[in-house]
Amino acid sequence: MFFLKLIKKNKLVVIAIIMIIIVILSYLLSDNSVYTQIKKEFRMDVSNCKKVKSEDNHGGFHGDGKLFAALDCSKDKENIIDQIKEWDTLPIVDENILSQFNRFQTDDFYNDTVKKYDLLNKQNGFYYFKGKNQNSYGDYANFDFALFDLDNDIFYYFEYDS
Repeated sequence: MFFLKLIKKNKLVVIAIIMIIIVILSYLLSDNSVYTQIKKEFRMDVSNCKKVKSEDNHGGFHGDGKLFAALDCSKDKENIIDQIKEWDTLPIVDENILSQFNRFQTDDFYNDTVKKYDLLNKQNGFYYFKGKNQNSYGDYANFDFALFDLDNDIFYYFEYDS
């Protein structure tokens, strides 16, 4: 009885609380896993690969940030190769792609991921770069980068969202 009186008096508060609960539940129930991101961005299935490392510093209202993942695909190598055979082959010689990463060289996230795993110097494998919203200087506001290292059977994924 008390609860019903409280609801009648504070309808806006109750509606606000319900809306907050809905937003929190939708966030918790959504699948934002690395596997889902890769499937969405590259239309490929890496679900049989084992996550070796994953870092995500997205935050804030717009979700800006960087995402990095390294997946061991040694048990699914042939399937992965079959899905990416149309990608560019390593090494990366496109200066435009390399320059996209140059702006991060003093960034801790970059140093702990891309630089640590020496992604830009891999020699044997395939890569794919998908840039979005290029400015007049040639930099992309957002991009997705994937690389499959044939020597170690590791699939790397880097997403930049500004």
